[in-house]
Amino acid sequence: MPPTKAVVILVAALCVSCAPEANPPAPPAAAFTQAERAFDRGEYAGAIDGYRSFLNSPGDETYVPRAWFKLALSQYRLQEYRPCLTTLDELSNRFPHDRWAEVATLRGDAELALGNRVSALAAWAEAWRATDQKDRATLRGRIDRTTAALSAPERDRALEVVGDPLVRNWIEHPAVPASDHHPGTASATQDQTPGTSVTPAPNSPARVAALLPLTGPYRAFGEHAVEGIQLALGSDFERVVVKDTHGSPETARAAFADVAARAEIVAVIGPLRSHEAEAVAPLAESTGVPLLLLAQREGLASRFVLQPVMTRAQQVAALAADAQQRKWHRFGVLAPDDKYGRDFAVEFRTAVERRGGRVTWTESYDPHTRDVATQVARAREQGGGTLDAVFLPDSASAAVAIGGALRRALPQVGLLGPNDWNDPTTLAGAGGALDGAIVVAGFFPDSTRPATRAFVDAFRNKYGEAPDIFAAQAYDAAALASAAMQRGATSRAGMLDTLHNLGPVTGATGMLRVTPSGVERELYLLRVIGERLEELAPNHRGE
Repeated sequence: MPPTKAVVILVAALCVSCAPEANPPAPPAAAFTQAERAFDRGEYAGAIDGYRSFLNSPGDETYVPRAWFKLALSQYRLQEYRPCLTTLDELSNRFPHDRWAEVATLRGDAELALGNRVSALAAWAEAWRATDQKDRATLRGRIDRTTAALSAPERDRALEVVGDPLVRNWIEHPAVPASDHHPGTASATQDQTPGTSVTPAPNSPARVAALLPLTGPYRAFGEHAVEGIQLALGSDFERVVVKDTHGSPETARAAFADVAARAEIVAVIGPLRSHEAEAVAPLAESTGVPLLLLAQREGLASRFVLQPVMTRAQQVAALAADAQQRKWHRFGVLAPDDKYGRDFAVEFRTAVERRGGRVTWTESYDPHTRDVATQVARAREQGGGTLDAVFLPDSASAAVAIGGALRRALPQVGLLGPNDWNDPTTLAGAGGALDGAIVVAGFFPDSTRPATRAFVDAFRNKYGEAPDIFAAQAYDAAALASAAMQRGATSRAGMLDTLHNLGPVTGATGMLRVTPSGVERELYLLRVIGERLEELAPNHRGE
């Protein structure tokens, strides 16, 4: 494979949610650049148009393989699985002598989404031969979950089409029981429907269910969460019933009803997405099943619904506490004019006012254009020099574009960013303009905290890659459930009471505490320094 071509197609192998490589060559055309930006914003329809426009007249061929791949990946994210496969066919036809693990992996994902398990395994077997060791753990998980769900005829067919001897051995001898671990798989214990008896069977062990998106555009997030749960529970992971929500509120609600009808299920972890959480959370109290919610949606917590995840309120509370230590009292907010920005602005104002601060300047901007020239000029004219800091609740790419403009106009003002800034590769594009900015993060794998170091090292040893926030927060939820079961919780009522009286539990980020107001978890405060983020130790915050 030509070296240049290999570099530009590489897109975080085996993780269909990841960002493009850190240091690509300069984009050859505006259409390609616009497509990349649309992709990074999650605007996949716009990305598809941009990549197609580029491919119609690419000029330099360097970026052509990457454009075809990202076009297919965008189609996959939109659940356009057949067009995705057609695009991958086009890529393979144009470059018949190249074998990219990322292409084969995406092909397998699309085939599985269409229900073609044998074709998925054939594609992943090809990926297995082409990929390197560090990515094989994630690929092995895909293969194991799929082989566990094969019917007898499918298994025979898979053995006919898969040539790799190692993968063939896994197909013949599945590593994961088909009864519970593969989402959507029928089993004798999954036949109950809502309304049937939930009287525990004699000596039946308590179990936990996990509702996660394991197919569709959020699959990678769901898989990382499964890995976090598995790491937290160890051999007890066999007691987890995993259900695929497909990222759908309706499917999530049906999956919850299904597990709630099973007497041995004493708690549920998930779901991951906010819309799913809104559909599921009301069921927790009505069924008496404790729910450890992995979504950040505010307003869903209750006695039956615990959120061991980072929320907006927790983020702004951490920033406000640090700002108070710095003796910052006057703040500005520059937020995108959308629900995300408006909600964050309200939360931030509440947090700083609780600590005696004031928000004296608030502006919004079009989240699509990110043009803030007028807003920044008004801030300067209206006495921006009296501001101590400005909160910019947006993505890391927006921080680069907008934070730099703020710094040029108001160089003495501090900058505050949410967890969405936790992307040092993107922040490096600011060229030092964001140096000194304070960022709150829900997870920081380079942290020096003993609990985080232990979690990251264990995750790397098991899966061959660094964990992300989805793995960390799922680990925390599973750690709480595990601690409750170790203290003797064998029923739903017992689980609920034990969770609320656990005391401190060690999680991926430090100590977790269930309080009357919810789950308290330790967030990270980071400082932007050039091309990296540096953790602020508790005794150095406010400096």
